[in-house]
Amino acid sequence: MARTRVHLGPSCRRYCRRGMTFLEAVLASALLGIVSMGVLSALNYLVLHQKRAEQIAGAAEVANRVVIMFLDDPEGMPPGGRPIAYGRHMYRWAYDATPIEVFDPNATDEPTPLSLTRLQELTVSVWLHEDSGGAFAPGAGTPGIVVRRMLDPLAARNPDSFEQSIGSGIYVEGITGGASGGRRSGGSQPGGGFGGSN
Repeated sequence: MARTRVHLGPSCRRYCRRGMTFLEAVLASALLGIVSMGVLSALNYLVLHQKRAEQIAGAAEVANRVVIMFLDDPEGMPPGGRPIAYGRHMYRWAYDATPIEVFDPNATDEPTPLSLTRLQELTVSVWLHEDSGGAFAPGAGTPGIVVRRMLDPLAARNPDSFEQSIGSGIYVEGITGGASGGRRSGGSQPGGGFGGSN
């Protein structure tokens, strides 16, 4: 029986190539796995970073609310240790109001309404509650924030706060020289620090 030979033309040799070998398929799968792992790691980092940023932003909002509560009524602050809910998270908080010592060589011994002895520094610490993935006490790894603000008890924020200050006697004490008061603190007392501060 005679054999028939088939001669492939130049065009067929150009387009008819061999397929992938097993080794090439394994290497391609390995490269695809490495690239996928890198992409998933980057996405996971972005999600965790976004979550932490959201928690810190919530802590800043809670700290702002605590500052406003103190400005409205320093004597009527909530009991210490009570967590505050904001969004999907719970936050612990603490505050400390300390009189600021200002030394003026031309000042008199008697405090006056225009003296600077009434100024206070309010420090508010807010951190993520342990039920929301935080801790009982603040620390470097706990999402939180520290807000510091210098206060003047005689400077009313609005007509409502001015009227409340007159009713509570704070404004009268300031005029008579007793607005400096002493140190006030409350909340869950902080035992550490955070990365953010304002």
